[in-house]
Amino acid sequence: MSRLWIADEIEEILANYLGTKATRCILVHAEKLNPHIVLKGLGKMKKLRLLAVDLGYRSPFQANNLVSLEMTNSQIIQLWEAGENKVLNKLRFLNLSWLKLSTLDLRFNPNLETLNLGGCSNLVELHMPVGCLKLISVDISHSRLRTLDLGLAPNLTKLILDRCRNLVELHMPRRCPNLKSLQLTHSKLRTLDSGQTSVLENLDLEDCYYLEELHMSDQCQNLKNLNICHPKLRTLNLGLSPNLRTLYLQECCNLVELHMLDRCLYLTSLQLANSKLRTLDIGLTPNLKTLDLRNCYDLEELHMSVGCLKLTSVDLTHSRLRTLDLGLALNLEILIIDQCPDLVELQMPNRCINLISLQITNSKLRTLDIELTPNLKNLDLENSYYLEEFHMDDECQKLANLNLTHSKLRTLNLGLTPNLKNLYLAQCCNLVELITPLRCLKEISHLYVSGGLGFRALMFQAKGYRSCSPLAELHLIEVSLESCPLHPDNSLSLTRNFEMLIYFYREDQLSLARNVEMLISLVKCACTSLEKISGSICGLRRLRKLKMEGSFVEVPKDLDRLECLEEIILLSTKINHLPDGICMLKHLKSLELNSCSFLEKLPKDLGRLECLEKRTLYFTIIKHLPDSICMLKHLKSLELNACFHLEKLPEDLGRLECLEKLTLYSTTIKHLPDSICMLKHLKSLELNSCFLLEKLPKDLGLLECLEKFTLYSATIKLLPDSICMLKHLKSLELNSCFFLEKLPKDLGQLEYLEKLKVMKCERLQEVPNSIGEMKYLKHINLANCIRIEKLPEALGCIKCLKELDIEGTSISHIPQSILLLKGLLIIGSKGVLESHGFTSEMQTPGNGTS
Repeated sequence: MSRLWIADEIEEILANYLGTKATRCILVHAEKLNPHIVLKGLGKMKKLRLLAVDLGYRSPFQANNLVSLEMTNSQIIQLWEAGENKVLNKLRFLNLSWLKLSTLDLRFNPNLETLNLGGCSNLVELHMPVGCLKLISVDISHSRLRTLDLGLAPNLTKLILDRCRNLVELHMPRRCPNLKSLQLTHSKLRTLDSGQTSVLENLDLEDCYYLEELHMSDQCQNLKNLNICHPKLRTLNLGLSPNLRTLYLQECCNLVELHMLDRCLYLTSLQLANSKLRTLDIGLTPNLKTLDLRNCYDLEELHMSVGCLKLTSVDLTHSRLRTLDLGLALNLEILIIDQCPDLVELQMPNRCINLISLQITNSKLRTLDIELTPNLKNLDLENSYYLEEFHMDDECQKLANLNLTHSKLRTLNLGLTPNLKNLYLAQCCNLVELITPLRCLKEISHLYVSGGLGFRALMFQAKGYRSCSPLAELHLIEVSLESCPLHPDNSLSLTRNFEMLIYFYREDQLSLARNVEMLISLVKCACTSLEKISGSICGLRRLRKLKMEGSFVEVPKDLDRLECLEEIILLSTKINHLPDGICMLKHLKSLELNSCSFLEKLPKDLGRLECLEKRTLYFTIIKHLPDSICMLKHLKSLELNACFHLEKLPEDLGRLECLEKLTLYSTTIKHLPDSICMLKHLKSLELNSCFLLEKLPKDLGLLECLEKFTLYSATIKLLPDSICMLKHLKSLELNSCFFLEKLPKDLGQLEYLEKLKVMKCERLQEVPNSIGEMKYLKHINLANCIRIEKLPEALGCIKCLKELDIEGTSISHIPQSILLLKGLLIIGSKGVLESHGFTSEMQTPGNGTS
């Protein structure tokens, strides 16, 4: 037979050893069969492919000879039956890492050598063997143990208790002569006595925030790496640890005393950030490479060895050092002495050929001599208020960033920095000479000068965007001064000061750099007028952006020569008209006239700006827009803000076929031209504080692409019914329309509306029932519509509704259908919501609600 499934037949064949090669499959459930008989009876079934035998055999787990047990990364929560104790005398290696165990009893496992319970994050109770004489390695990281007694495990070589965040008590053997590594991170231990650990090499107590006392062996001759971050230690004695390699004592915010050996010959890294040390003597440390004393706010004295030849990185930010001698630190690469307001003296090596970055900010240094530093790339002396002399004895070919903000330097020679990219000279009020040899600014990307050289500010910035054509931006800011620093006897009426900001793409960098050098020479005298530099400005043929801010009364002559100009911004100027030549700028895309309160009119041929896409008027006294504006076929945005004298828009405004955004704010316009309904691509229409606006065009619904419509503080009584045809409208906001009496009854046809805000419409009495048809509506705000007394039952049909604000209305009852909406936030008066069992804010049950 090739298949056997009848239990009696199978038992007979197996018991009498009658099997043959023909048998391919056996399926049997037989509780009476002895498993030894079954195995013997299978001997002749050489071609058996499938064997499924349920013997119903249950036998206690016997592991008397077990030496190693490894079960990792499973959902096991209990190893033995409750109350059962396993005696495993031969067990030496136990790995139960990353199980779900909560308790474990190992009292009857006296010969354990290796115990790995790492990652058992539910473990709260562990019973160790009475004697652990053979235990050498323990890993109980990530457990929830509160106490652990290893007092009878004297032969430990490695102990890992990382991230045992509940551990408050640990008992160590009095002598651990073989312990080499002890890791105790993120515990709650307050005290730790490591006992006599003469061969200890690594001690890691990172993020032991509660640690107040650390008792170490008198003999830690082999200690190489010590990490004690964030403890509450006040003192630490390392006087008997001569072989330290790395010492990390970061964030030891209470540490006031540290004792080190006079000789730490192997120490390579010392990090002591955020301590309260006042003095530090690091002794003889010839191999020290990194010294980090950041944020040691109380540090007043630092004693270093005569030779720190291998020192490469030093950070002394926020110290109170007055003097620092690094004269023999010849291999320095990074030196940071930021925010050291007491520093008056710094000794640098004569040769620092590896120095890359030097930062000395907010110091009291009066002189600085950096001598031979051929690889220096970054030099930051920001807020060096006392710095009068700065010496560079040799050319710094690689220096790219130089910051001398707020220094007292009078002269600066850029001839020694031919590859400078960023130069900051803000508020260098004593600077009277900036030596700029030919091509010294050929690599310049950012240049900022203010307070000196006759500039209020000069800014020059290169942008490395990818583009087929270069872009240049020039920002001019003009303010009046009491006198010219170079010509104090000049008439006050002629005295002015420029702020210049120039941006450009790298492709045209060299030519623009030369123009900047020329503009520096022209404008460093405060008497210089715009007329004198107008030719230089209009000579920037590739200029793309021009911004003028301040007391300018005119724009540069021959502005039409800037044939690449794409953007003009006039901000807070005294200009009262624009030159007709501006209409010749064929590539102009944006014209922004902001707070030009003297501007009365625009050029009548403005429509010739065929590429104009954005037009903004803010706070002008313009009454009319030229009719030619309707010829701007590419105009996408028209914003007329705070134009209080603007009375009407051109009747042919609808010819702006590409217009996407139209904003009117604080105008005196009474009506919109009917042609506005022809703006097929208009997406946003905002009519804010147009107090005289009485009606809207009846065919407003023809704006088929409109997504946002805002009406604020208008005298409109009714919205045109056609507004319900705006199929793509997502946001409708009607705010402070005090004369608005009702909403269109078919408002529900706005099927894609997501936000409906009808606020402070004091004559509005009801919300149309059709609102229930808005299946995508998420937000309804009816705040302070004082005459609305009820909500339509149909609101309960809006499954997407997330927020309903009825604060300040006369609504006294919330329909049950609304309360059934999942996750709806309702904001309203205390009385109304208390009647439904809530306070001033309620949220209906649903996912993500509270």
